[in-house]
Amino acid sequence: GVTSTLPPLLRNDLKLPYKLVSSWHALLLTLLAVPNFKASLANAYCDTYRAVTGEYARGVGLIERSAYTLSVQFLNRISYVTDLVRERSLITNLFLCLYEILSLATISDVPTPVMRDFDNAGTSNLIAAIMVLLGHASLVGADDESLFRAFDAELNDIMNRSGGDSRHHGRVSTRGLTREHHRNLIEKSAMLNPKLDPTHDTLAHRRYSVCISDLKCVLNVVGMARHFASVPCKGGDDVPSALNSWIKTLSLAQNMDGQCWKDYSQAHVERENSNWVG
Repeated sequence: GVTSTLPPLLRNDLKLPYKLVSSWHALLLTLLAVPNFKASLANAYCDTYRAVTGEYARGVGLIERSAYTLSVQFLNRISYVTDLVRERSLITNLFLCLYEILSLATISDVPTPVMRDFDNAGTSNLIAAIMVLLGHASLVGADDESLFRAFDAELNDIMNRSGGDSRHHGRVSTRGLTREHHRNLIEKSAMLNPKLDPTHDTLAHRRYSVCISDLKCVLNVVGMARHFASVPCKGGDDVPSALNSWIKTLSLAQNMDGQCWKDYSQAHVERENSNWVG
């Protein structure tokens, strides 16, 4: 039936020849006048959205020759949107897709100044300076293992005074860590806090715009903004949430066009490269 036929057709919509696409979309527009068919198309659109959008983000297809042009037929209707949100987690999927699209343009390399400072000073020197400031002057000149052990104990003591052992607050113990271990921690920290590359093809060619357009339609429907601002009552952080996906998306944009202090003899911010502007 229609229910089983529409999903594979929509999944391959971006790959169809132009002449076939024109006839195919004309047929869909005609059939959209039938309420049952419109509901089936809306369901299939939602079910295949993540797969199709992932391909589109990677450069497959053109928006003007895709089923995205038909989504306005049902994504701005309260009855269809309500059903899709309740039965197929429409809003969550839209925000999750937006996050996944932008994630294609992330860069997570370790900042050169951080590694340069690490190589020049060394973690043990930094910890030694901190311990001196904390009143442990006797540790000056101590070996790395003694410094790390004392530093770990000091942090535990601080956390205990504030209401609990630091090991219960997600802090990684520094005891027994070598110079290479600390380098790895810096690299992992950079990977956990990636940023967007404004020159990436996904951003340069605005392959994320389809998600933005669909989100605008859906969030304008009565009650959808409130639903977006809510989080799942059960399941914890592992349950997909539209709000969590949006927060992750915003975090990706942090430092997207970070500025560094420049000498007066160098070019000013007013003359920066404008490639990052979406």
